[in-house]
Amino acid sequence: MEVEEKIIFSIITPVKDGSKFIDKYINCLKSQIFNGWEAIVVVDDSQDDSYKILKLKTHNDKRFIIIRNKERKLLNSPYKSRNIGLDNARGKYVCFLDIDDLWLPNKLLRQFELLSENKKLNLLFSSYYRYKAEKDYSTIRNPMILFGVKKVINFINPVPMLTSCVRLSEVSTIRFQPFYHEDYIFWRELIRRIPSNTIFVDDQPNAIYNISNDSLSSNKIKAIKWIYNVYSLESKNFIVVIFKIFIRGFFQIAIYTQDQRKKIKF
Repeated sequence: MEVEEKIIFSIITPVKDGSKFIDKYINCLKSQIFNGWEAIVVVDDSQDDSYKILKLKTHNDKRFIIIRNKERKLLNSPYKSRNIGLDNARGKYVCFLDIDDLWLPNKLLRQFELLSENKKLNLLFSSYYRYKAEKDYSTIRNPMILFGVKKVINFINPVPMLTSCVRLSEVSTIRFQPFYHEDYIFWRELIRRIPSNTIFVDDQPNAIYNISNDSLSSNKIKAIKWIYNVYSLESKNFIVVIFKIFIRGFFQIAIYTQDQRKKIKF
C-alpha cells in the first residue's frame, strides 16, 4: 500500500518484547476508517523477535516505519523511543499507541473531524475502555478534569496517552524526560504553555487500554516513589510535595469511583 499523499497523523509506538501483540496492533491500525496516517514503531531493548516480525509483517505497507533504537537509555521506560518517534514524525498531529493497546476503528476519523471543525485545537484526548482480560470485563475511564485541565495538571495527569492527539508544532521543543511518569511531565509542560481554549476533551471512548498485572503502573509502592520524584522536580519543599501527593490521592479516589463497568468484546 502506498503512503497517503498527505500524512495527517503520526502514530508513535514504543515496543519492548511485544511480539505477541503485533498482529492485533497492525490489524488495529489497518482497520482505521481514516487512512491519512503513518506509524513510527521504535523497537527498544527487545529480547524477542519484535523487530524482525514487524519488518516482515509491514514490508508491503509503507505507512509503517520500523526503527531499532540503539541509543543508551538512563532507565527502563519508553521515553527514548517516544522521542525518536517525535524526531521522525512527518504528520501535522502526533498520536501515541503502545503495542499492547488498541484503538477503535473510528479513532482517527473522529479526531480528524474534531480538528476540522476547530482548527485552533492543539490537544485532544478522550475517554477510553480499561480492559482486564483475567476478569473479562472493562470499565470506562473518563479523564479527570473536575477543576479544568490547567489546574488538574498540577496534581495528576488527565491526558490518557493512548487517546491523545497533539499538534506536532506545539511539541517541537518538548521531549520525554528520563523519569518514570515521563508522560505526566510531558503533558504538564505542554498544557501550561498552550491556551485552554485549544484543548478539547472528548466524552466518546475511542481506545482500549489493556491492564496487566506486570505493568509498571500496577506497582503502587514504586509509583508513589516516582510521583514524589516528579513533584520534587518543581519544588524541593517537602511539605509542598506531600500536599500534592495528598491531593493526588483524592483525585485517584474520584477517578476510580467514576469508572463505569461495562462488558466489551474485541
